[in-house]
Amino acid sequence: MTELQILRVVEAARAADVRLIRFEYCDVSGVARTKAIHVDQLEHKMLEGVGLTRAQMSINLLEEVVPIEGMEPVGEIRLVPDPATFTVLPWSPGSASVLCNQLDHDRADWGACPPSRTSTTSPLNRRAATFPTTLRVTPRSTAPSGTTTTPR
Repeated sequence: MTELQILRVVEAARAADVRLIRFEYCDVSGVARTKAIHVDQLEHKMLEGVGLTRAQMSINLLEEVVPIEGMEPVGEIRLVPDPATFTVLPWSPGSASVLCNQLDHDRADWGACPPSRTSTTSPLNRRAATFPTTLRVTPRSTAPSGTTTTPR
């Protein structure tokens, strides 16, 4: 990641009036999770990343910590964003997101980052990036009885 890439992301965030940036990652269960930062921290967090305890990766879908060697509550990894994935979120005013890789403090892969889900350099994600993405929003309507329903 270059200084120019970082500055472009910061400029894009400020131009879009973004206040919160979600640093997105995928845990080992395949669940997408985020940590948010304020736009004022964006420039240095793009470079250093956001801290995350190793145990966070061992939380299952029931929000229970599963004992997994190497994912104890002691120790931290970094969520380091890929500037090419910066996206303003139209459904959440003032918000944007970046996909992150999970790295050790020495910027090496710590061994439990699901690269096929977080790395834009993986063959799977390069291929997935060519597919069109559509966000479908369905308006709510009020039924005659006064109850609120969602059309299908």
